[in-house]
Amino acid sequence: MNRNIWTKKFAGCLAVLVVLMLPVTAYAGVGDIIQWLTTITDTLKGDIGQVLGGIQKVGSIKQNLQQQLAWPLSAINQAKSFVSQMRSQ
Repeated sequence: MNRNIWTKKFAGCLAVLVVLMLPVTAYAGVGDIIQWLTTITDTLKGDIGQVLGGIQKVGSIKQNLQQQLAWPLSAINQAKSFVSQMRSQ
């Protein structure tokens, strides 16, 4: 008799858990989707945007440094001009 009560209690608890775990139908309207997209956009413009801006700034500084030290554009253009003048003579 005692085992029968525990079996019924277990079955009842299991039934409640199964009902609670069933998926609930979601009703997302256009307003909800627009709000969701606005939230994503605000997040990207806010904290993430600041980090991405910092990364872009570092990349720009690196590129400027390379152009000034490693591959100075003015010196390259002068060398091209010199070679063109030598070829024309």
